[in-house]
Amino acid sequence: MLLKIVKIFALLVLLALIFWGYTRFNDLKSVSNGSTSKNASVCPICGVKIEEKSSIKRPIAVMVENSPVARPQSGLKDACIVYEAVTEGGISRFIAVYLHNNAERIGPVRSARTHFIDLSRDYRAAYVHCGQSNEALSVLNHDMSVINVDQMKLEDYFWREKGRRAPHNLYTSTDNIVKYMDSKNLNNIQDDFPNFTYNSVLDEGTEVEHFEIDLSSATPKVSWKYDVESKEYTRYNGTKAHLDKETNEPLTAKNIIVQFVRSMPNATSNLGVIDVMVTGEGSGFLYSNGKRVEIAWQKPRLRVPTTYLTKHGDPIPLTPGITYVMLVDETGSTKSKK
Repeated sequence: MLLKIVKIFALLVLLALIFWGYTRFNDLKSVSNGSTSKNASVCPICGVKIEEKSSIKRPIAVMVENSPVARPQSGLKDACIVYEAVTEGGISRFIAVYLHNNAERIGPVRSARTHFIDLSRDYRAAYVHCGQSNEALSVLNHDMSVINVDQMKLEDYFWREKGRRAPHNLYTSTDNIVKYMDSKNLNNIQDDFPNFTYNSVLDEGTEVEHFEIDLSSATPKVSWKYDVESKEYTRYNGTKAHLDKETNEPLTAKNIIVQFVRSMPNATSNLGVIDVMVTGEGSGFLYSNGKRVEIAWQKPRLRVPTTYLTKHGDPIPLTPGITYVMLVDETGSTKSKK
């Protein structure tokens, strides 16, 4: 009888040790992922610690206008990552990707282009826009893998604001897009993202505190200035700070990726549509932590996320926070100022 009691006691001790070890492992795993509490997690896109769950489970990618009459925009500061590339006439547009932040106002929302659709594929995101070019329409009509959230078909999830003339006054919110995705059972988490890593910050390369990016002759040179104290870059259009409409404060970023790409006028378009090649491979720069290094990018197929690598072949080290990816024609240039 005594031997049986001893065996039961030993079994209970063993189970307790196993449970303690499992709990300890999860705690350590949470810390290694950058979390400070059991309930915290890390955004897989921007590396920011998340204490509260967002209603966004599938990434949301919104087309945002960047013509002079569209500025200042709303919602760019709430994105995890923002891509910028040229469209007709060399005027750039943004695609802002959201996952952990709820943005109450995003816009002005504008129309789709094929290269922005292709960029949204990196996240299998809900692609949000208002109308599209003929080339983009062909993609959206024939590729059912793209979650097409078009205001022209789903106007209940958008609104127009007074004070700006159409088409520069169309807005939406992450809550509105989540409502649509929930209604279609599409708001499920995706984890097929670019190979961003936040295990370390950039600690090598050339020190650069101010640099310019020339997207086209039709768009003012974008410049970024690094602040050593905040460890952030402030964005300028020409000499003017690029402001957020809601806060009237300048847009900032923790990382800027300059991705050199091929771009050319679409051969069949009579509207001056520009094709920007986001598949293939090429070179670029990473600006982070006040430094600049050369990088390489690869995207062999549309449905494969873009890979960004250092010269050593490792994933580029990013500082947690918002990243801007600026797609610059490979014949263009970036200029640095010290």
